Amino acid sequence: MVSVLDMDSDLASKFMADLPRLSRMVRRATGSDGVNVIHNAGKAAGQEVLHAHVHVLPRFDGTSAKFDVVPRRS
Repeated sequence: MVSVLDMDSDLASKFMADLPRLSRMVRRATGSDGVNVIHNAGKAAGQEVLHAHVHVLPRFDGTSAKFDVVPRRS
């Protein structure tokens, strides 16, 4: 599977099943105030590694976590 776009709902559910636990572990391990969970699906989204995976990024109060969620075509 290259991304969640290639998964049926049953496989996607299994793929994401441990995400809440993993997110809590990252928060505990880093002392962060929150996390961002990111999945890049396709080259235009920044996917460089061609297998399905997520990034769990620790975030701290007072720091910027802004993303360009609606990019404009140039």
